[in-house]
Amino acid sequence: MIEKRLAELKQVEQGLAALRAGQHDEALAAFTAALALNPSPDKLDLIARCHHRAGRIDQAILWYERLVGDAAKAGSRLAAGERGLCDALRDAGRLQQADEVAGRLLARLDTAPAAIATALLQADMPLPYAGWMRIFDKGRLAETLAAYAKAHPASEIFWPESFLLPGDADRLAAASAQPGALFIVKPTARSGGKGIALTRRPPPRGAAPSLVQRYIDNPHLIEGKKGHIRLYLLVGTGETPRAYLYREGILRIAPEAYATDDASLPRMARHVTNTALHRTHPDLVISDDPQAEDVGNVRSLSALLRRLEREGIGAEASWRRLALLARRLLDILAEAGLFRDQAREHAAHCFPPLLFGLDLLLDASGRPWLIECQRSPAIEGGALVNRINAELFQTAFPFMVQRLPAGDREAGLEALEGAGKLGLFERLL
Repeated sequence: MIEKRLAELKQVEQGLAALRAGQHDEALAAFTAALALNPSPDKLDLIARCHHRAGRIDQAILWYERLVGDAAKAGSRLAAGERGLCDALRDAGRLQQADEVAGRLLARLDTAPAAIATALLQADMPLPYAGWMRIFDKGRLAETLAAYAKAHPASEIFWPESFLLPGDADRLAAASAQPGALFIVKPTARSGGKGIALTRRPPPRGAAPSLVQRYIDNPHLIEGKKGHIRLYLLVGTGETPRAYLYREGILRIAPEAYATDDASLPRMARHVTNTALHRTHPDLVISDDPQAEDVGNVRSLSALLRRLEREGIGAEASWRRLALLARRLLDILAEAGLFRDQAREHAAHCFPPLLFGLDLLLDASGRPWLIECQRSPAIEGGALVNRINAELFQTAFPFMVQRLPAGDREAGLEALEGAGKLGLFERLL
């Protein structure tokens, strides 16, 4: 039994990796093998997505219908199955049937809005168009940004100077010779803050592949501690997609006071702000009150903006800087051809609008720096995170599921804007 389960999980992981790489037939083979080992709703959804992305629309419809045909068995995957069926029907030109499915799903949303919206986002967020991996992989993000900087030498950068090892070893050696140089080393094969180290010297040649960044050693501090912001971007489909930035987010704060003396460099609790990494730290405080926005190590973006207003940096000015960074990132992706390629490679409704996270750091002057892009940011956390995310997902749901009599998703987004249903989303593009 254990061996069978392990074999199933291995097939699923291989399939997910292939799907994220745009290898639809390889993913389909892996998910089909996993389904044979253990039939389950998530595999039906994944198989349907493979067919849809490969352009086999009729096959996708059949698999989605199989998934949603038994609502009780579909469980939490029902919302993703119905939305997928709706979009596949649109690509097949069956617009009336598609709107009927969308109507049922929108009606069901009222029965349990937070649970249904969360289930849909949980199914969608790990599986974007393959081209998005150029920013969700920290190494490829560094390459994408470096290529843009090379093509636009006069453009102000909004990310730390980065070095991909082993290829950038010589450039890093030259940078490390500068007085006061300090770097943060991030293994490319790990996430969640694991394996990070601070150093004044570059890793030795022959060390494991890693991303090394010049450390932003003058961060804006909250009560003497370093923090980072999680923002949420929602980006539509098409060659010129609409994009929206959510005006609420999460602030995560390190449990120990910030310092960069030599003795403090190994203490990751002074530098790494990922609270999951410090779960057992005695000084980590996460409130059980969902309304407590300015308490402990997990706070709201709104609370941070209020603090910045009191400090004279300015709340609205800070928000505008955050929005400008997000807009510039989207401009870089557009220039790199991401939106064009997605629109040309896949059917019009193959992918729903994409919701993802940006992790940003403010320096002491209030200038934001992009640290990472999160393909699948933590959906659940403490009480405050759960409240903010539940509101976010409920607002995002109509962007994912709409009645579109003409089959035009852009017209649907325009209608949402016209009806005043953006909530805390602010349009960027």
